[in-house]
Amino acid sequence: MNNIENFTAKHPLDKRTGSFEDNELQQYEGKVPEELLQFLKQEQKSVYGDGFFWTVSPKDFHDTFTNWGLDGENCFAFLRSSFGCIAFYSADKYYVLNPHLGLCTTISGNSFNVVFNLILCNTTSISTGFFYDLHLKYKDTLQELQADEIYTLVPSIPLGGDRQTSKIEIVKIDVQLDILAQLYNHRATD
Repeated sequence: MNNIENFTAKHPLDKRTGSFEDNELQQYEGKVPEELLQFLKQEQKSVYGDGFFWTVSPKDFHDTFTNWGLDGENCFAFLRSSFGCIAFYSADKYYVLNPHLGLCTTISGNSFNVVFNLILCNTTSISTGFFYDLHLKYKDTLQELQADEIYTLVPSIPLGGDRQTSKIEIVKIDVQLDILAQLYNHRATD
């Protein structure tokens, strides 16, 4: 059992939304840290922190990562934020893809505990990488998300919007991540 005590203290479990398919995570054994697989097996499909973090099925994001110029088959998504920022593991490191800023940044080396008990609990880190500050600012005024939806900025940042003046709207995650990838020429920068 993984120790995610700091994570769940900062982002309490809201609800379980489902389970992963039988054997869905087995294909990743030996390719990602065992603690990360155990986290998903233990938590299943869940929502935390007033809808801020959602566990995700890694296979649902392979095409998204490829569309952003990454090696999608070797990117293991495990969390996404309400704004569609995706935490993933690849090549012995943990990363976050922030599609609104067109950035893919390393959030930690190969330490599950550092990621879950420090970085994902640090307000500054998650505001920068996952738009936590915007989630907190608008969570009480926006409609609750469905599993296939995210909040987005309108206009988006590459079209002249910004975090202070853009409107917040609910959109389908796969469509919006594709649009943002196109606006950033299918390349996430670091």
